[in-house]
Amino acid sequence: MLYLIGHKSIPLKKEISTQKCNCCGSENAVTVTVYQKYVFIFYLPFLPAGKTGISECAVCKQVLQEKAMSENLLALYQKLKAASRIPIWMFSGAALFLILFVYWQYQDKQQKQGSAQMIVAPAIGDVLEVKNKEQQFTLTKIIDIKKDSIFLISSNYQSTDASGLASLKDSSYSTEVSYISKADLKSLFDKGDILQVDRK
Repeated sequence: MLYLIGHKSIPLKKEISTQKCNCCGSENAVTVTVYQKYVFIFYLPFLPAGKTGISECAVCKQVLQEKAMSENLLALYQKLKAASRIPIWMFSGAALFLILFVYWQYQDKQQKQGSAQMIVAPAIGDVLEVKNKEQQFTLTKIIDIKKDSIFLISSNYQSTDASGLASLKDSSYSTEVSYISKADLKSLFDKGDILQVDRK
């Protein structure tokens, strides 16, 4: 079965106790092991999730969880637990997520700066990602510029969210032409009604 999100554990430290097994009485047969649990996403370790441990007799195979250990076994477990360190690779998923997030933020900032520069110097062929009054999203293309007036045509289709605009890139446009001043165009961008400017 494929698990996209889950948790696993690996042994970190182990040591054989000098205490006899309380089940079979064997000496030097009980091993105390400390395990590190971690959360994975798509099989990529994301974050550590605490330590746990067991004791196991090599002769009778008795396994005790932390709560059932004797005082001596528990003391050994606590010593091993304190001495064990979390492997750095268990943070790899979180580190990758952080890197991707920072990269996305950087790309978004660069894109917005580019759009801000293009909106004050619009060009024929620019495609504007627009949010209208009904909170719908569509594309508008600049087809002509005459002095302070910008002439536009809009896509025949709309999207309920901005992410859907990518699918409208190759859609047909209306033959109805509208116009707007450069100052009003900049004002719409500043208000957030124009999300982005795409220029080939």
